[in-house]
Amino acid sequence: MERKLIIAAKKGDREAFSRLVRTYLNKIYKTAYFFLKNVDDAQDVCQITFINAYRHIKTFNETQSFFPYLYRIAKNTCINHLRKKHSITLPDPEQIESDPEYSPEQTAIKNYTIETVDRALARLPENSKEILMLKYWNDLSYREIAEALSIPEGTVMSRLFYAREKLKNTIIQLEGSK
Repeated sequence: MERKLIIAAKKGDREAFSRLVRTYLNKIYKTAYFFLKNVDDAQDVCQITFINAYRHIKTFNETQSFFPYLYRIAKNTCINHLRKKHSITLPDPEQIESDPEYSPEQTAIKNYTIETVDRALARLPENSKEILMLKYWNDLSYREIAEALSIPEGTVMSRLFYAREKLKNTIIQLEGSK
């Protein structure tokens, strides 16, 4: 189905491209937010990503998966955005909505856990953060991650293993320093 949409989009079918956008919008937004930690910036990067993808769709090889192509555009757009901004902003604690199903204590624990994981992620090397984001934020398979990063699946498995270990050890270290 994706291949048909890509072929139609390459011929100028805007509805076909819109369907591709709807299919991947959430994953591209998650990617952008992961890198930028800002809702408005992530939305801007999503728009730029899809505009660039549309502009260059005619050169895309429809035998390949579309997400790795979009991911590379989004990642490069985020990098360019961060270079212009010269700093990464953390999410505003006021933006973290509390879930009405949780008690204030449960909400505090949830927010503390999110904050701890964010602090631990910030200490990891970029390639570890990136592979964790692709697996757990975007829920990609090993094959999809391999395509997005242009690396073998075995390397994906290895990097994920080491990234999870680094994250676990960093969280333990952060918890121990309190």
